[in-house]
Amino acid sequence: MQSLASRRAILSTLTVLAFPFDPSLAMSPSQKKAYEAFVVQPPQPITSQQIQRQREERVRKSFEAEESRIQVAIKLYTAAVQDQKEGRYQEALSKYESIIAQYGDFALAERSRVSRAIMEYQVGKVNDAILHLKDEEVALRGDAEVHCALAVVLYSEKPYEISLAEEQFEVAMEFDKRFGDVAYVRDGKPAWPPRMVAALEKFKNFG
Repeated sequence: MQSLASRRAILSTLTVLAFPFDPSLAMSPSQKKAYEAFVVQPPQPITSQQIQRQREERVRKSFEAEESRIQVAIKLYTAAVQDQKEGRYQEALSKYESIIAQYGDFALAERSRVSRAIMEYQVGKVNDAILHLKDEEVALRGDAEVHCALAVVLYSEKPYEISLAEEQFEVAMEFDKRFGDVAYVRDGKPAWPPRMVAALEKFKNFG
């Protein structure tokens, strides 16, 4: 004969099978609401139109984010140029470096690399300026400002590279003869700082 305990166990099992436990009975009102929303009313399948709208929304947000980056980069570049023109060379250098670091995929970064080298020369970072100008001479071959800047800096600072300096100046003149004019590089769009202008004057007087 089955014991009383065995009969009770069988009865309990049959009760569970016949009347399964409802988890929502042990939930708080907020948990129960979430449970019923998911289990009792499962999510409806997403339509192709909804998928398309989601894609369009992602593209729109991505475009707006990129547009915002462009505006910030232009604002920073404009401020750097203004600092350069007004003689705040260290501030200009810092801004050009920020553009290169944060917006290296923009076209503005290329001009910022050239301007960085020119500012480095002005603040006394001669070796850095030469290194960066040589890099840009390769990257922007045919850019008159780069060739001219490299020429005058080498002529002033590296006597053993005078031949290279003269070659670079000749290339610069082939592309834009204005860079041989001290007034143009000083007062015009290039807005070269005093030390770079002095290097050009030295080149023209003794070259």
